[in-house]
Amino acid sequence: MKEQKQNVKFDYSFLRGKIREKFGTDKNFAHTVGLNPVTLSLKLKNRISFRQQEIILISNILKLTPEETKKAFFTVLKKEIKGEQDYER
Repeated sequence: MKEQKQNVKFDYSFLRGKIREKFGTDKNFAHTVGLNPVTLSLKLKNRISFRQQEIILISNILKLTPEETKKAFFTVLKKEIKGEQDYER
């Protein structure tokens, strides 16, 4: 069975804010969690998905509550009503 690619995109603005609040830059944070800064950037732009282990690690490093973790990683961008090609906050 062929796997279908999902077009779900997530709003990582809360996560970006927490990263900048505690680490100053994405680059500093990427090094702390063991990611290449380019890879982190691609993840935050919805080009690459976060893995479960990364979500747990990042949540622990940023000291996120379960509610904050949900907001940081699982806030879905709303589809535009007129079409499905773009997403918006």
